[in-house]
Amino acid sequence: MTQDLPAPDLNLERTILAADRTLLAWVRSGLSLIGFGFTIFKALEYLREIHQYNSVIHGHGARNFAAAMIALGMLGQLLGVLQYHAVLIYIRAPRRRLYGSTFIIAMATLLLGILAMLGTVFRQGVF
Repeated sequence: MTQDLPAPDLNLERTILAADRTLLAWVRSGLSLIGFGFTIFKALEYLREIHQYNSVIHGHGARNFAAAMIALGMLGQLLGVLQYHAVLIYIRAPRRRLYGSTFIIAMATLLLGILAMLGTVFRQGVF
């Protein structure tokens, strides 16, 4: 005798996967802004050290621009996580899906943004 398994709710699964894709798009955009801001900061800091652009940009211009880019990337990440969480709560997704791999990746890149911000603003950190 075979036991009938409950049919999966494919509509719910498609909606969850769409929310995952949307969060990953937020992650991609946020990570690009964070990486671009930090790279600009490091490149201009290097040029400043070898006295190539002192007369063009004042002392904190590179740092301020980089901090703004990183902050914008982190804000995007945070808004994406909040939107993802709200969608999964709204559709009453199973509890196990609320903190899946997509959510963990988003939070890890948000942590990366925080470390990049600390390294840029306070010139301390792991970078």
